[in-house]
Amino acid sequence: MTGQEPAKKKKKRREPRTAAITLTCLPGTYEKNLRKARQKMEAQGLNMEGATIKRGATGSYIFEISGANGHEKADRFALGMREALKGKTGVKVQHPINMAEMRLRGLDESIKASEVIKAIATVGNCEEEEIHLGEIRKTPGGMGIVWIRCPLKAANSIMGTAKIQIGWALVRAKMLDARPLQCYKCLEGGHVRARCPNKEAVAVNVTAVEMRATQPKTAWQK
Repeated sequence: MTGQEPAKKKKKRREPRTAAITLTCLPGTYEKNLRKARQKMEAQGLNMEGATIKRGATGSYIFEISGANGHEKADRFALGMREALKGKTGVKVQHPINMAEMRLRGLDESIKASEVIKAIATVGNCEEEEIHLGEIRKTPGGMGIVWIRCPLKAANSIMGTAKIQIGWALVRAKMLDARPLQCYKCLEGGHVRARCPNKEAVAVNVTAVEMRATQPKTAWQK
């Protein structure tokens, strides 16, 4: 085989074309809460015309809004729904943002966590509050390595070159694979506890779940 092999493309993840709002209620209260939210929001001129409605893995309602201003509309509708259902027990309204996990490698000892967060927010054009940082650790070679969780859009911006300037160094970035669903009742994959098909948890798995709940998370699990 002659010549050089073509360079691999930098790994990115497809960003969703829609913005979403999730409504989570206590079992048996969805009908009443949805009706109340619809009545109050429509009276204020807020409606969900054109939205696609789905049920999530945990039973929550997901309202998907498409279009160029989807995220702005989602913010507005989420605020209106929170106001309409304010004070209701067990009600949670969220405008989730697709997140991604990354690993940064090549930090020198002078770099602080706040500098890493600021650099990611600047390059990724996101808010510092949206960035979650693990503990900066040392590799066998003596350089720093850290786990990052940030908005997918910001991660894709960084992965355009797979490098980011932090301090004096160009730090290498790697996008981590999305974690699969895992049930915390039976520890099987592919579903969540709210929709677990197993009526009883296996004793050994119950012990594992209890141990996981009491043990502190590592920098790679946070």
